[in-house]
Amino acid sequence: MSTVGPDSVIERVLSEYNIGADSWHEDLFESDTDRLLLALLLEQRGEQYLGETSTSDEPTYFVTEEPVLVDSVNQQGLDWGFPADTVTVWGFDEPVLVSFQQTGTNREIPLTAAEAPFSLSPPGGLNTSKLWYRQMTESAADTTLKVLALR
Repeated sequence: MSTVGPDSVIERVLSEYNIGADSWHEDLFESDTDRLLLALLLEQRGEQYLGETSTSDEPTYFVTEEPVLVDSVNQQGLDWGFPADTVTVWGFDEPVLVSFQQTGTNREIPLTAAEAPFSLSPPGGLNTSKLWYRQMTESAADTTLKVLALR
């Protein structure tokens, strides 16, 4: 197996981090050691190299800047726009019902102030981009809640 050239084993590994050589000329003048070290550092940080300008502008977390008002038994929704692995709900002082599915049976999770903060992070991630919430009963007092969603 060759260790030199744009199709070498080293270059195939480095190409997974977008730092592989595209030509013989580039491979001969670029330091494999430096690029392998860069790949190792990126791996330890849990990232893949995207170059100087990343086209990904998706957030990796969402947090409500202001508390969200829970004032009805009608379902209301909150959408953060990316699939979150972990969602934490807190800041409520009255019972609330939350859900990570809009419809279906056995989807609502009843929460009381004693259970705050409530965090859900199953193995493999929650993979949801929305939270639905409502008051538990019509006689319940209005409350607020805060949400933190992490990718």
